Amino acid sequence: MSELMMCSENQFANGNQSQSVLIVDNDDLIADYYQILMEIGQLDFTLVKTQSDAIRSFLDHHSRGEAFSTLIMEWCLPGKLDSPFSVIKAMKAVNPVLFVLVVTGAPHLVPKGSLFDELVDVILPKPVKPSVLLNVLKQR
Repeated sequence: MSELMMCSENQFANGNQSQSVLIVDNDDLIADYYQILMEIGQLDFTLVKTQSDAIRSFLDHHSRGEAFSTLIMEWCLPGKLDSPFSVIKAMKAVNPVLFVLVVTGAPHLVPKGSLFDELVDVILPKPVKPSVLLNVLKQR
């Protein structure tokens, strides 16, 4: 049985269906993957490709009283507006309880230390198994 099919069987039966997830990744194939997973998990989500779109969407939702509960962000976006730290820090200033999950294909480029530990809740290396990602979201 495929990993996606196993995840579809009541993944969030007792979980957080009220989560609203902002996903930032510029890869179309990975975006499709996230879309499938969010639909399986029955999670409300918005998918954007750039940091500037992420900030715009984040602030727009917050101003409407629809704050995101979770941010899933690729650490190494090409042509990025700013460092991921700046983006996450700006979002956490508006929503201090935002759950931040960093996903990266280059874990060696992700800095370690107190600032990272303060801003980021979970880091997952790519490729991320569907069950692992959904389980992290379910447990939060």
